[in-house]
Amino acid sequence: MKVNKRRINNSGRVSTPPDQPFDDRFENLGEQLRMIARAAYGNVSRDARLNQRSAAAGASEAVPSDGGFLLAPDFSRDLVLRMYNTGELFRRCREIPIDSNQFAFPQVDESSRATGSRLGGVQAWWNAEGQNELPASLQSTGHTMKASFNLSTLTTNKLTCYLTLSNEISMDSTAFDSWASYAASEEMLFVLENSVINGTGAGQPQGVMQSPALITVAKQSGQGSGTVVSANISDMLSSFWAKSYVSPSACWLYSQSLLPQLSALTTVVGTAGSEARLWSWKTSSDDFDRLCGICAIPSEYCAYAGTPSDLLLIDPARYILAMRQIRGDVSLHVAFLTDSSSFRFVWRIAGQTIDRSSVAALNGGSPPYVTSPFVCLAQR
Repeated sequence: MKVNKRRINNSGRVSTPPDQPFDDRFENLGEQLRMIARAAYGNVSRDARLNQRSAAAGASEAVPSDGGFLLAPDFSRDLVLRMYNTGELFRRCREIPIDSNQFAFPQVDESSRATGSRLGGVQAWWNAEGQNELPASLQSTGHTMKASFNLSTLTTNKLTCYLTLSNEISMDSTAFDSWASYAASEEMLFVLENSVINGTGAGQPQGVMQSPALITVAKQSGQGSGTVVSANISDMLSSFWAKSYVSPSACWLYSQSLLPQLSALTTVVGTAGSEARLWSWKTSSDDFDRLCGICAIPSEYCAYAGTPSDLLLIDPARYILAMRQIRGDVSLHVAFLTDSSSFRFVWRIAGQTIDRSSVAALNGGSPPYVTSPFVCLAQR
């Protein structure tokens, strides 16, 4: 099999030997970013491998810093892959790749698990052999039965990351690739995951703390400020949706300031007064500490001890992220006096919880007992 040998001449053009087909792939992210930098100079030809996106309104598509270039799919995926490898919250969310700036999906209008309300009104029943008619209880209303769905539309917002490097590093493809990939992915991951928890929904994803499905569990009578007691944990677990309780994506997120308290929690077993620990330490580097058997992850996105987001019990698989391909562009002028170039990565993302509300249990009594995939502890 022939190896496609590519050469990049001084003008920034890609040249190939006469007997070789043109290969539109870059060797690595660093090489593509260097070609974007070359394209920013008005006096050199643009590399034919660059895929320029449509320019913003009023901007010139001939200027790369206006329109930008889509990163090669492999490099865009590599940046996201780095986030998957380091982002315990991000990799648990439900990812939907999209090609436009909006994503519409149907949401079930379900606020109760009672018969006639599940999945927005979908119903099933048993029939004896040879019987196909509606049950007597439904015959008077059966012709009006229909499931209730809501069409939810997510509109992406721009997550922008700036990276300024000396021109010496910019011209070193290997160093550029390593540092740019690491720095951009780490910073975008931090901002994105923080928005998954704390996003306002205005110009950014709507976070768990703003979700209408969030259940806030009350503190215990007489409970001290900034404390967590075993009864809090039991109450949070009992408010956690049953299917999320057994989901492998379920996790506790907690402020690291709570670790001394969480790791010391116990519960009384039997009548002899013996105690069982709620916390178990991880036994290997690829495992997690666990609280009541569910992985517990210290998180910078949680507030300090005593505030509502200091301890969360969530199922991130019930959070949807609609994401477009990452684009990159460059400015040679922002840091001109320091002989540096500023690179910009732009990622369009939308996010919100799939669930629209907490849900009343099938046999939840009166008032009905409600559960949710998202539970927090109230102010203490």
